[in-house]
Amino acid sequence: MNPENFPPLPQTGLQKTVNKMTEGTSVTTPAPVIPPNPAPTPTPTTEPETTNQFKYQKALRTYEGDVAAALAGRKVSVATIAIAENVERQKIQEQTSVTTLNVATPPATPSKIPKNLLLLLLSLLLIGGGAYGAYYLYQQSALGTITLPDITPSKVQGIIPSSRQKEIIATSFTDTTVRERIAQERLTAQLKNGEVEELYILMNQNSVKSLIPAAQAFPLIASNVPGEVIRSLSPRLMVGLLGENGATTPFVLAKSNFFQSTFTGMLSWEEKMFRDWQPFLIDDTARFVPVATTTATTTTTTLSRGPRFEDLTYRNKDLRVLKNDSGNIFFLYSFIDKENLIITTSLSAFDTLLKSFEKQSYIR
Repeated sequence: MNPENFPPLPQTGLQKTVNKMTEGTSVTTPAPVIPPNPAPTPTPTTEPETTNQFKYQKALRTYEGDVAAALAGRKVSVATIAIAENVERQKIQEQTSVTTLNVATPPATPSKIPKNLLLLLLSLLLIGGGAYGAYYLYQQSALGTITLPDITPSKVQGIIPSSRQKEIIATSFTDTTVRERIAQERLTAQLKNGEVEELYILMNQNSVKSLIPAAQAFPLIASNVPGEVIRSLSPRLMVGLLGENGATTPFVLAKSNFFQSTFTGMLSWEEKMFRDWQPFLIDDTARFVPVATTTATTTTTTLSRGPRFEDLTYRNKDLRVLKNDSGNIFFLYSFIDKENLIITTSLSAFDTLLKSFEKQSYIR
């Protein structure tokens, strides 16, 4: 449609006034400008939004990157940094040298050789002490080789006083003839009533007479002595004979270092004691006759069972006694206290020996 074909619009009052003021002036009225039709705006097409399937990680910081950033920010070069580090290193070395001069040198670490040497010496000392202890105990036992002191029998004080002394020389610690010689002395000794004869059991070593201690002398006068008895005896032992109305009664006096052990050993010995003291203390062997026992294949000869020990209390002392078929005591032993042991063959001899003990205790 062409705009020139439109009819003119009626003028308003303002336009008329303007026309009067401009009359006589050629005024060219510009043709009205018709704006062009705007081009159609394209409708945007909505495309589906795509999501990024990958996550990007920030770059790792490195020493090289940090140095580059520092150089860029402070306007320094790599050469400047190297020079500064060298100067700082020289300062640290100077300070270290000064400190070393001022501080005392610490003591050197002790070597391990002296410590090991000390342990070695201590070990040798312990081993030597143990060996010495074992040797000492061996010497104290019945197995040890005993070095006997030189003695004069008349100067040795007995457990109880004696009227006279007699020597019984043993050729060794296993001399089985000692008990036979003591039994012979019992038959030949002529003692008055109440008189005591002490029999010293000696050993002749290199022409030197030495008194044998109890641990070695006890097995010479009796056989099968229990170890508890031997180990618990003190060295002093008295073997003697006592005169009683024309008869001679043998006795043994011993001292115990450990009562419980000696007492237990004596109890365990009772079953064979009446045989083991022959022929010194027990000479009546007629009651112990051999008995032949026959089995299907062999015939064995054994001793008949001897009498059993019984308990007896005499003068407030506990005795263990053996009686013959007539009821008479022919063997006994008693601990009159926890130290002294009496072994003899009659109750009257025990009474005499007990009085001697009491007299000795009163005098001391």
